[in-house]
Amino acid sequence: MAAVRQDLKRTGMPAGVEQWQLPVALPLENVLVFTSRMKSGAAVPEHAHRVWVFRVVMQGSLKYSGKTLKAGDWMLVPPGQSYSIQAGPDGCVILYAHCVVTPPPRPPGPGPNRPTSG
Repeated sequence: MAAVRQDLKRTGMPAGVEQWQLPVALPLENVLVFTSRMKSGAAVPEHAHRVWVFRVVMQGSLKYSGKTLKAGDWMLVPPGQSYSIQAGPDGCVILYAHCVVTPPPRPPGPGPNRPTSG
């Protein structure tokens, strides 16, 4: 397990932040699941993703968008929205997922580019 955990550890993280991809298979396309451990006061600077980001605080606390999230609290960031996070005084452990959400197919019928019968 230690070797697998090391293989799944992400590099290039800000100081005080450790992150691992979890080998999770979900019945959804384009979902990556991670766990992060942030030391007290560690921060991830403002950035944006091209995908939805869903985070759940598992332990400790996390500052996000002027609010303090505690264990059991969650956040959802839409694609393209800039945000930053900072661990609280006791640090935090986070479970999160990156997910591509595609709009559902449009039902058949009249629409802006579809002729109407008549």
